[in-house]
Amino acid sequence: MGLIGNAMYGISFDPASMARIAALVNAQPTFAKYHLAAMRYCVNLVNQKAQANAPVLTGTLRRGIRGYVMTPWLGQVGVLGNVPYGRRREFGFDNMTDRMGRTYANGDPLYSNTAARSHMMYLHRALDSSRPAIGIAFRTATQMAIRAYIAP
Repeated sequence: MGLIGNAMYGISFDPASMARIAALVNAQPTFAKYHLAAMRYCVNLVNQKAQANAPVLTGTLRRGIRGYVMTPWLGQVGVLGNVPYGRRREFGFDNMTDRMGRTYANGDPLYSNTAARSHMMYLHRALDSSRPAIGIAFRTATQMAIRAYIAP
């Protein structure tokens, strides 16, 4: 209690408010729990879409696409390092020379027709098409974590 001029003031919290304040001070584990679930969902979603977008629906490239949850706030989807042509299939190989000295002046042979070229950028397209669902997943996770503190 203190004195400002001639007026007295005071502040007090009921036990429920004090419990909420204490819980908010240690909120990180609760948010991490909900965001970890959201990240797992998002990584699996992007991984599945990337595999579906891959140029060939069966084979080493599709099997080499993997997703990993690094933290509740960081996930990664990509192609394993033992699939060296994964990058070429993502970005194409137009007007480039490979390690064997072959130049693809007319574009990557796999993408020689328009239908095949639509499979380029399979990882980027998977992420872009998943963005709305990712936003919803993390918004929901945040709301659920907040509700954990608001609930009596």
